[in-house]
Amino acid sequence: YTGNTVTMTGTSVINGAIEVSAENDAPVALRLNAGTINGAIVMAGGSEKAGIVVTKTDAVAIEAPADYKWVDNTLVKKDYVAQIGEMKYETLQEAVGAAAAGATITMIADEDVKQTIYVNKQVTIDLNGKKLSNSEDIWDSSVYDWSLISVRSGANLTITGNGTLDAKENDCYAIDVRDYDAKVTVLNGTFVGNVSAVYVRGGELNIQGGSFDIKQLNDSD
Repeated sequence: YTGNTVTMTGTSVINGAIEVSAENDAPVALRLNAGTINGAIVMAGGSEKAGIVVTKTDAVAIEAPADYKWVDNTLVKKDYVAQIGEMKYETLQEAVGAAAAGATITMIADEDVKQTIYVNKQVTIDLNGKKLSNSEDIWDSSVYDWSLISVRSGANLTITGNGTLDAKENDCYAIDVRDYDAKVTVLNGTFVGNVSAVYVRGGELNIQGGSFDIKQLNDSD
């Protein structure tokens, strides 16, 4: 194929699924500009290829297929970083929010953390050899965002899986234990922060393994 573009417009009605697929890297585009779709979009064989573009306008109401989402009316494949059982999540914070007490969250990809991840329940994070880091500053003392992971009231967090928490230089800690009823157990892994790798304001920190380092010293030292 040399590529194909299909545009839906006017008062068109489609009763059934729309299948999108490609056999090579030739550009394929589906543009849903107007009309009614009584069915779903199905991303079939080869649909992960970069040459496929699916767009719609606000006038077209159709849900994104599984593992995809609409971003500015363009269909984008989700990038999952964490998993609980068979359920996958685009951020660790999303996974923590969905986790039942006692659940294990397994990282399946590295994550560039955009905002401090709050933990306020009993969970295990299996880093699975992956890395949490931040390419942009996340420190915000007005809301006590001091770290990549903040362990807060009611939390009992276990960290395992020999992964890495690597805070941006001159920004934040790797972990903080903020509240007096919070608990963290570190079984293994690498933790790199600024001034402190792990900062304990209150609560309990139990270190059974792992390595700890800092990028920035306290200015008073």
